[in-house]
Amino acid sequence: MPKEERQKSMRSQHVQELMDKVPNWIIRWGNLVLLFITFSIFLLSWIIKYPETISCEVLVKSSPNVYQGYSKTNAILDSVFVKDGDVITEKHPILTTIALTNNNYSGEKETEKVKEIKQDTLISGFSKGVIYYTKKWRKGEKVTAGAHLFNIVPQHINNYLAELKIPIREVNKIKLGQIVKIKLKDYPYKENGIITGKVTSIAAIHDKDGFNTVAVILPNKMITSLDKKVDFKQDMKGSAEVVIQDLRLLERFLSPFREILEK
Repeated sequence: MPKEERQKSMRSQHVQELMDKVPNWIIRWGNLVLLFITFSIFLLSWIIKYPETISCEVLVKSSPNVYQGYSKTNAILDSVFVKDGDVITEKHPILTTIALTNNNYSGEKETEKVKEIKQDTLISGFSKGVIYYTKKWRKGEKVTAGAHLFNIVPQHINNYLAELKIPIREVNKIKLGQIVKIKLKDYPYKENGIITGKVTSIAAIHDKDGFNTVAVILPNKMITSLDKKVDFKQDMKGSAEVVIQDLRLLERFLSPFREILEK
């Protein structure tokens, strides 16, 4: 064997011997790093919460009951006397409507409609409080019989309530006292936070659409998790999450294995 080849072979063997003899401190530190990573994963999975929830739509109301104003006939709005958010007294004039016959409401020209009007109707408040219109009503706008025009909310509200609609297939998971996290449509939660309440009642009978009504009590002061005050309006819409089980990430990960063992 040539001298150069023998030297290369000897160097290769020497390198291989060095590689085979890994220093003990590297093994020890490698084991410690692996143990630390494993421990950190378990610790984080225990700290991080990943609750089981049911999502649904929500309607926020006040208690005591709110007076709701409706149109009694097909009509045209003639005058609007108060603005949205005004404080009114009992019998305070709110708006007037011009009642129409069924025929002229369904598709004739405006001039022909006015010829067949019955009479002006003055709608007044039946209770003292703050008025909130269901939409921005304008003079000359058509309304149908039974249309919801406005709500009158008492100035001094004792409690706020949220109404949830839960599908039949999931209502058996709902229990009294469960936490409900509410995100209001008019108050984006990323900037304003959420409102937290508790389940206070569950309807025993579902409606025609297959939903059970669940009532949720809210804080007396409508303050969000980011310390923002909510300017309450009747029938505020949003989304809600009912916390069924306040689980941790580790518990959620181990849950399928627990179910297998219990079978």
